[in-house]
Amino acid sequence: MQSGDWINKIDIRFGSRVDSLTFYTNKGLKYRYGGQGGDPSTIIPPTTNYRWTGIVGKSGASLDKIGFIFTLTVWDVSHTHAHQITKVIYPEEQ
Repeated sequence: MQSGDWINKIDIRFGSRVDSLTFYTNKGLKYRYGGQGGDPSTIIPPTTNYRWTGIVGKSGASLDKIGFIFTLTVWDVSHTHAHQITKVIYPEEQ
């Protein structure tokens, strides 16, 4: 990825483990990692104001669990200052 790129969608294939991840960017680029097994699922940010800021997971011999961290950025603009407000959403603990 390059400056100004961000991930706007992730495709996951999984069964008893995560088999593959495909990352899509705002510029139409696609980065695929892993195999063809498992069932497909797609992850997108909750709204356009969210961006992925992290990925968490658990692994042994393979990737067993994966979670995504989203950050919401909102601009609070008053007549004298603009403040950036950030809220982080963490995946549920399992």
